[in-house]
Amino acid sequence: MEAGQNLFLNNMMSKLKKAKEDLEKNNETLEEAKDKIRAFTNDNTFQGEAANTAKTQMETYILVANAMIQANDCDIADYYTLNHMLWEAQQSVGGDDLIGEVIVEQMNKAERMAEQDRERAVEIDRMQTKSHNPFADAWYQMKEIYYKKSAEDNEELYKEWKKRADKYDEIENNTSSLFENGEELRQQAENALRELGKNFNGEGFNVYDDDWWKIGLINSMKEKGYVGLGDDLSIFYWKRVFNEETGKWEVEYAVAFGGDQNWFKPENIKALLDNEDLTDEERKYFEDEKLNKALVEGCPVIAIINMKYAMEGKKYVTQKEFMLDVYKYLDDHPGYKKISKLIGKAGTPDEDLFPVPNVEDYVEDYMRENGHCSDVEMNNINGGSLRYIEKQVKAKRPVVMTTETITGLEWYKEVEDEKDKNKHQLKKQSFQKEDKHVATITGVKTMPDPETQELKKYVEVSSWGEKYFIPYENLEKNKNKVKIADYR
Repeated sequence: MEAGQNLFLNNMMSKLKKAKEDLEKNNETLEEAKDKIRAFTNDNTFQGEAANTAKTQMETYILVANAMIQANDCDIADYYTLNHMLWEAQQSVGGDDLIGEVIVEQMNKAERMAEQDRERAVEIDRMQTKSHNPFADAWYQMKEIYYKKSAEDNEELYKEWKKRADKYDEIENNTSSLFENGEELRQQAENALRELGKNFNGEGFNVYDDDWWKIGLINSMKEKGYVGLGDDLSIFYWKRVFNEETGKWEVEYAVAFGGDQNWFKPENIKALLDNEDLTDEERKYFEDEKLNKALVEGCPVIAIINMKYAMEGKKYVTQKEFMLDVYKYLDDHPGYKKISKLIGKAGTPDEDLFPVPNVEDYVEDYMRENGHCSDVEMNNINGGSLRYIEKQVKAKRPVVMTTETITGLEWYKEVEDEKDKNKHQLKKQSFQKEDKHVATITGVKTMPDPETQELKKYVEVSSWGEKYFIPYENLEKNKNKVKIADYR
């Protein structure tokens, strides 16, 4: 069977795709239902206690609808995980089938035949020892060589089938917990619907917000409300820290979430040169003043390299590796080479210090060169952008984001709760300068607003080597100033 013609896997992947599309359609239906509920709750023609009670009931249905959408999202995310694993498995075995019973049968058959051939070779050798006829000896030798070679061939065949068996077991083991989050959240939502139904029993409607089912549902949504890359962009780096006791700058080991253009500042480059073992070629990159001066404003290139690692599935790289990839990427890019000739010349405008005159060109070049898409456009945030972002990060494709404002957006970090160290809460970050910026969206997370505790969708962003969260609704408020990469 030719590679890529695996009917068993192709059929399974086709069924998975159909299930995923059904879940996406179900989400669209739920979103439409939410819009209708909001239209009702915002209709001021309905007044009075009974109307307010009914509106409260309908608002609770929005919470349940969001839970169902989130459950579907969990399943869709697991679909991408399983689909990718099946595709990798298909490539690893050259397109041959991965049906468990067939694998075991063929593996046992090859092992059995190899053992039989070894036994026959031993028997032929014994017969040759007893023979005193030179013609018979030659025949026995030929037969012994034949059976030994046959045994070796069957052993190789066994190894090939064993490789398929290991891949089959790997898929089975790694997928055993898939779709559990979606199922658990869906059960919580169904419990909520049953409890809501009990309110229409002729005895009035219970509007209290501390119902056990509501608290359980909200907690489940917070616990399972994440789609993204996780901590896949962990990068180990040297961090300069001032020691007040000695009065000297020292370096310590730290972990960044993605890269940081501030690594290319002179003091940080010096710390790295003093603490890293570099070849002469690598040292030339790190000592290139023009390159490093440009990269202090090189946030678009940082976003590109983050994207590269995520799409390659590479985890836990070092600062040195990350920075060298940045250097090499720019060194191969014709746009940067053109601009680098202007850097440092008298009368050169400040904007010529930036390595990327057009973010879209950089993103487009990378995506095309690596076969991830045929075209890229930077488009303004719109009503459907959240679903698009979720779809991309589920497929392990980070989304590049450009913004004309930093201070205009609400940037948050997750910090330890002051009362409970095992819990985390959002803390708003403040910035002084109104700067343009480029960052990488790596996920979408459902979290409570730090002030109102209302559940909201936040985009997870890798920026300045740290993990930030921005309320999606805030991006929409600034939609004229925020663009995201639309991969075609």
